[in-house]
Amino acid sequence: MKKFLIALIMLCFIFTCGCEKAILLNSKKEKPSPKYYSEKLINSFSSGSCKVRILSTDFYRSVAIDEVYYLTIRKFFKYVPKENFGVKPDFSKISPKYKMFIDFNDNQRYVINIYNESLITVFPWDGIYDVDCISMQNTYTSYNLFYLCDYITKNLK
Repeated sequence: MKKFLIALIMLCFIFTCGCEKAILLNSKKEKPSPKYYSEKLINSFSSGSCKVRILSTDFYRSVAIDEVYYLTIRKFFKYVPKENFGVKPDFSKISPKYKMFIDFNDNQRYVINIYNESLITVFPWDGIYDVDCISMQNTYTSYNLFYLCDYITKNLK
């Protein structure tokens, strides 16, 4: 019994210590552009229909929004200045106030985390690159996604 236990411990030791580095199929590659996911989101918007839900993280209340508001989302991405992409905030100190889930008919899902009036992140549900960080400074107030989510969650029930 003692020899069996020693052999079992040795096998466990060999299997757990034999791998020095995990090899990932999609290792950290360089993102093609700072607005890679945003461009893919806009292309998906133009290619098919979708459903958009907003989750308020204060009360974890979810609201489906009407197609009337989809245009605001599309125009935000159309008119956001190129220099607003690629900001590097400290995510340890902030959490999203709203989460916007955009589901397309071809089983693509994008998430937009909306932190405040001036910061959002965009990423697909199953993305391999870092998120697109976008500053909403110097954008039209009428296309600001924070104000859109704030309006919808307070006025639509």
